[in-house]
Amino acid sequence: MALLFLDFDGVLHPVRSDKADHFCMLENFEAVMREFPGVRIVIASTWRQAYPFAYLKSLFSVDIAARIIGKTPDWEEDGDEHVRFKEIRHFLKQPSMAEMEWIAVDDSDFEFPESCRNVLLCDPQCGFDSEMAGKLRARLNVLSIAPV
Repeated sequence: MALLFLDFDGVLHPVRSDKADHFCMLENFEAVMREFPGVRIVIASTWRQAYPFAYLKSLFSVDIAARIIGKTPDWEEDGDEHVRFKEIRHFLKQPSMAEMEWIAVDDSDFEFPESCRNVLLCDPQCGFDSEMAGKLRARLNVLSIAPV
């Protein structure tokens, strides 16, 4: 099993998109996830701070929502550099997550150290398009997660 830490803005829809266009890239993302049933999803988006977890899961198809196992905690310590990375590292401190392989799909390079090889960056103006779908497939294959 592996974990995928998922951002929403700039990934599941372009940044600054109209509300009507929110989650316009969700179908692309879910199609890739269906190919890799061993991947569990953790919501790392700032949406987790504004909406209940149950609501966030309801935005996804039932089969994909069932694989969403949590959300990252808010980072409340000093320093705002690489916050998303710190939140992910904190989530991974749970005993059941100790040796878990992981990848983050995000659009914000400043949220991660330059040396972080676990992040797949989307173009925030495009989001999770077909090119990103191909890149995620390749990355998940490298993690030795068997596709269906």
